[in-house]
Amino acid sequence: MGSAADLFLGVFLIGLVFSKYLLSISMFGLGACALAYCMVYQKCTWHPIKSLMPFAAITLIFWATLLSGLHSSDTYAWMIFVKQKLPFLVLPISFWILRDHISRRYYHMCAVFFTIVLVSTVFVLINYILHFESINEMISKGQSFPTPVDHIKYSLFMAFSICIGLILYVQKFTFHNVAEKHLYMWGSVFLIVALHAIAVRSGLAVFYLTVFVLGLKYFLNARNYKALWGFLLALIILPFIAYRALPSLQKKVGYTLYDIDQYLKGKGKFYSDSERIYSYQVGLTLIRQHPFFGTGIGDLKAECLKTYKETMGGDFYKYPHNQYLFIWAGMGIVGLILFLIAVLFPFMSTMHRFEPIFWSLNLIILISFLVENTLERSYSAGFYLYFLLAGLCYLTEQWKSQK
Repeated sequence: MGSAADLFLGVFLIGLVFSKYLLSISMFGLGACALAYCMVYQKCTWHPIKSLMPFAAITLIFWATLLSGLHSSDTYAWMIFVKQKLPFLVLPISFWILRDHISRRYYHMCAVFFTIVLVSTVFVLINYILHFESINEMISKGQSFPTPVDHIKYSLFMAFSICIGLILYVQKFTFHNVAEKHLYMWGSVFLIVALHAIAVRSGLAVFYLTVFVLGLKYFLNARNYKALWGFLLALIILPFIAYRALPSLQKKVGYTLYDIDQYLKGKGKFYSDSERIYSYQVGLTLIRQHPFFGTGIGDLKAECLKTYKETMGGDFYKYPHNQYLFIWAGMGIVGLILFLIAVLFPFMSTMHRFEPIFWSLNLIILISFLVENTLERSYSAGFYLYFLLAGLCYLTEQWKSQK
């Protein structure tokens, strides 16, 4: 049973970067392993309740989406959202049942993901070098850097992988040899350079904020104030060095300034940053119109289209590029409260058991919610669930045994 679970856990990691089909297969495979574990070994005991609560809290995202159908007239669109949120029901149950097995592999799973992202990023930068001029031209026109999956999601993977590499190096993870130790250090440095070259602003933002919080906690706990000042100085200097050295980052900054200028002139209708701001405005308008129960998640698309047409005179729409606004507009304040419980309770309930990789994931995701509707995409939702649940398995089982 353990070998089958390991297989699907590994396939899940590969699917995150390369294949949505593999994500689906591995999700149902893990569900089947959990069911078989209960049937064969009869160890699906439902205690202690305290260890179950963080896993159960995550399922609230699925239940909130399901209940929003009571307020949706477009049942077809509502069922699409329900289907998309099915992993928030299946995976928490599966990981909780298999938590003892998964907890012993937590750091190895993180190391494997680091390696997958590192290797894929090597090919991403090789492609950039081979098509240097054309890719820089694309970026200057607001187009995205070519990556294996959506560039925004991939930048989150890279930011998390950098945190994994640095943490494993600093914590002196059990290395098989000296080369593996240097892989985490120099691999992280390489990913930092690559993250700036890819020049995804949301990825850079979550990287800097997450590393700042973790570094601050690390150096303050160690009472190493001289190193803290050096760390803060490096965080300030790094983006300026990257800007001077990387043409792609220069192009992205130039386009961003142009985009903002077009928005201020009222001409930003079809520019990425301007569209993001307009999506916030539409989200806030819908919240004012439907504050308590939202539009109903099934009707959110139609209401966004209607609001865009009324305010901007165009037959197009964008969902709010903010996960909090997205939930509030579609499900109301009731849905937002359930959502906040789902994403904050697992983190808050384990804060006293400081595990830096788990902190990194939660900081990256919670910050990304401010500029993206992160959980409305299968890759980023799968990424969040996988490492959140794996971290909970480690914290509930390993910390329990240590206690």
